[in-house]
Parts: sequence; C-alpha cells; structure tokens
Amino acid sequence: MYYYFSGKTDGTSSSPETMVRVPGGADVRDEPPSPEDPAMNDVLRQAETLLRFSGEVENRLTESGLQGVDGVIERYHELRNAVDGLSQRELDWAKAEVDRLISTLNSVSVQLEKLQAIKRKLGDPD
Repeated sequence: MYYYFSGKTDGTSSSPETMVRVPGGADVRDEPPSPEDPAMNDVLRQAETLLRFSGEVENRLTESGLQGVDGVIERYHELRNAVDGLSQRELDWAKAEVDRLISTLNSVSVQLEKLQAIKRKLGDPD
C-alpha cells in the first residue's frame, strides 16, 4: 500500500474520500502515486542513477583488490591500528635521524665536488 502525503495539514483536501488522517495532522492519500507524475519520475530516475553509480564504485573497488566498500573500511581500520601503534616520540626520533643523515650526505656530496674540482685542476685524465 502506498501513501502520498498531500502536504495539507489544515484538514482540507480536494478529494476527501481518498485522504487518510495520520497522527500529527498530515493528510495521506491511500493510493499509489500516478506513474505520469513528473516529480515521482524524477525521484525514481535519481534513485536509479545513484544505485547504478554505487554498484559501479563497488565493482571498481573490488577490481582493485579491496573487496568493495567493506574492504576499504577494513583497510582503514588496519591502517588506523598500525598508526596508533606508533608514538609521536618514535616518529620525532626517526625524522631527526633522517634529517641528520641528509645533512651528512649533503656534506659528503660537497666534499666530493671539491675533490673532483681538484682532480680536474691537476689534469688527471681519469
């Protein structure tokens, strides 16, 4: 059984014999909406489009090896648990170590450039 809310809340309607009063005061028509109703057709078309899109997203995720939306959510929880296991202190330490290594490698690079320049000035063909 379909119910169509007329939107009238004052108790008046154009066809009282097909209207049903529900708690809260809204009038409800006890008949299916007309298939020719442009607003209903638009809603149905939008719903079908969204369902097709949702299915396409699910298919793409599955093709990517993620087992659909559920797989994405599961991966999110796995990632969250892994990241939660790292402390900020550990991350700060690792970042500082990487920064020190970069600094050392830059220094070595500068020294190698100087050595190459000296070698060129001495005329070493190698």
